[in-house]
Amino acid sequence: MCRRDVEAAQPRICRTTRRGVVAEGVVRQGILGADAVTADRGICEAELDQTRLKEMMIERAGEVYILAHSAKLGERPFHAWAPIPPGAVLVTDAAVDAQQVALFEAAGIRVQVV
Repeated sequence: MCRRDVEAAQPRICRTTRRGVVAEGVVRQGILGADAVTADRGICEAELDQTRLKEMMIERAGEVYILAHSAKLGERPFHAWAPIPPGAVLVTDAAVDAQQVALFEAAGIRVQVV
């Protein structure tokens, strides 16, 4: 294999490895980022494999934390979604809109402002 072939295969290898590691493990805390987050749909990502990986992480985590800047809340830029389970914690910044906080809390998602 030449270097170009290895570099082209790297993202696919990394995705496969990540899924394999997550599929076999159990963690106390799952800490996830997101391209966007809504109270009704959950975590939004650009690709389905990203949301599937996050779903697997959520399934295997004792506690789930989603870290997202307040500007990402309520946005729907893509079409791939992973639901957020009740009891999860959304960690965001102080510029968060009170209406967004109320939506997440109504869905059973605790909001922690830092």
